[in-house]
Amino acid sequence: MKFMKKISNIFFILTILIFNFKLYANQIHIVKSKDGSYKGELSDTINQIKEGYGIMNYSNGDIYSGEWKSGMKHGKGTMLYDDGSVYIGKWSNENKSGYGETTSSDGTIYKGSYRANYRNGFGKMTYSNGDVYNGEWKYNSKHGKGIMNYASKDTYEGQWRNDSISGYGEKLYKNGNIYKGQWVKNARHGNGEIIYFNGYSYKGSWEKGLRHGFGILKKNKYSFYKGQWNEDIRLGFGHEVFENEDVFIGYVNDNNSFRQGIMKYTDSSKYLGSFLNDKINGVGIFILPNGNKIKGNFRNGFFGEGIYKMDKITDFYYFLKFWNYKILKYFFTK
Repeated sequence: MKFMKKISNIFFILTILIFNFKLYANQIHIVKSKDGSYKGELSDTINQIKEGYGIMNYSNGDIYSGEWKSGMKHGKGTMLYDDGSVYIGKWSNENKSGYGETTSSDGTIYKGSYRANYRNGFGKMTYSNGDVYNGEWKYNSKHGKGIMNYASKDTYEGQWRNDSISGYGEKLYKNGNIYKGQWVKNARHGNGEIIYFNGYSYKGSWEKGLRHGFGILKKNKYSFYKGQWNEDIRLGFGHEVFENEDVFIGYVNDNNSFRQGIMKYTDSSKYLGSFLNDKINGVGIFILPNGNKIKGNFRNGFFGEGIYKMDKITDFYYFLKFWNYKILKYFFTK
């Protein structure tokens, strides 16, 4: 960036030297006004109308070297601003218009289209922090389709609006995550899908960068959660299939690790009731594979107190198997 700035300054100095040569070879006029001092060609010496080539030293410290028409900057020209930034490119009726290159005092470089002094059309911006944007501009803002290669190694390609990511776009993160979907003001917002570096994926609704609304989280081919989300946590009605193929259907609240619903186990047993920290907890009914039921209170995954009905002595085996011999109370009936 410093190299480009030096090149711009050298070009500007050479332009002045060439002009000074013309000053002695031709009739070059000097005009002074409240705006500054002009040295160059005139089309009307009485009204002092700038026309052709000339250099204007403005009273605010800016210096313009280039073509003029009807008293206005028009054609090719270079503007060295008082703050150290440089513009080299096309002018039209006193405004930057057409292709131009601007090197700002902080090292930021823009190369692209201008219209009425604004970055308008297609252009490339290389920021001082290392970010690089290639795409469409409108009134000095990134607007339309564009690609941003961030210094952080993230990459975004998609829609922009008023200098922020808005609309459909795809972002590849440095850690390997990939998001494809809707954006509003630089945040994932609307419908979209993210594929995480660990193989998980989420497809559904987003709000202000967080999973919010209905969505599906897949962990692998067989394990997934399909249901409601609130500010990036599962909250509301959901349907989950675990890796061991157990199935839960009901209310989920990840805020306090609480669930309430029905769990269907792979051995054909079922539980209807409450869960806490992914363990049976509270009032519920456990239905054994043979259809017998355990009704009562459960604590931390074990049967606390209630009623267990057995039709056969072998049912006692099931009872011990599921509750690890932690029996506080039961009733035996045939």
